[in-house]
Amino acid sequence: MTYSAGEVVEYTVTYLEMDEPRKWIDPPPPAGTGPELRFDGNPSPSDFFVLYDMVGRMHGWTDMHCWSSRRIERFLRHPRVSMSTMIVASEPGGFFLLDGRRSGECNIGFFGLSKKWIGKGLGAWLLKTAISDAWSMNGVEKVSVNTCTLDHPRALGLYKEHGLVAVRKVERKRKLVNDLDPAVKP
Repeated sequence: MTYSAGEVVEYTVTYLEMDEPRKWIDPPPPAGTGPELRFDGNPSPSDFFVLYDMVGRMHGWTDMHCWSSRRIERFLRHPRVSMSTMIVASEPGGFFLLDGRRSGECNIGFFGLSKKWIGKGLGAWLLKTAISDAWSMNGVEKVSVNTCTLDHPRALGLYKEHGLVAVRKVERKRKLVNDLDPAVKP
């Protein structure tokens, strides 16, 4: 589906949760892909936005661009917020950001792969890693994530396959406002 700036799109947001850890430990990467995970801790806003746009541009991720520089800096520097980047063939191939600011909960705030690496088995590995890292945060009793129908069509299924359970759905509308909104739906 193709979208244009100024168009109003309807979409569904699904909120998912996991209330106990799965039984995998340090999942190995898919054979033959050779990805590495680089823990970025608290990234700079510019490093964050490179990955945010690389993954989210095609899915309409624009919300963070509306935040002030000060707000984004405070968010990324929070001691219970961290980011990890998946490096494949010496380049960023995806990332996840964990947000543990809410007591007892770690939210996988951002998760995804660049278009180049979708469909190669890396999403499952990266998600298992994100979930394991989320559970390793001190005091976590629940892991959460949300996805919407503007995200990759397999996102919701991937989350469910890895033990996250849908707990709520919300219908939303938004007006696509700029070149960061999706021009082409994959």
